[in-house]
Amino acid sequence: MKNHQSQDSRNLLRTIKMSFDPEKQVEKEDYVKMEKKYNELVQKVQTLFLEINNRYYVSIETLKRMLMTSMKN
Repeated sequence: MKNHQSQDSRNLLRTIKMSFDPEKQVEKEDYVKMEKKYNELVQKVQTLFLEINNRYYVSIETLKRMLMTSMKN
């Protein structure tokens, strides 16, 4: 079993080495564009989570009010 795992590890390492070409460099402009797109996506995801959180909070507060109202009646 251990030999099989070490063979897998060597194969993975070989694949990584073959796929890494230090001579291929990303142009600075391309990097800046990718970074900007990444940041925009992060912002969108954060906004979605805030919206979900706000809706959840509003729903909980609404349920609390309904419960309190029904208990008074």
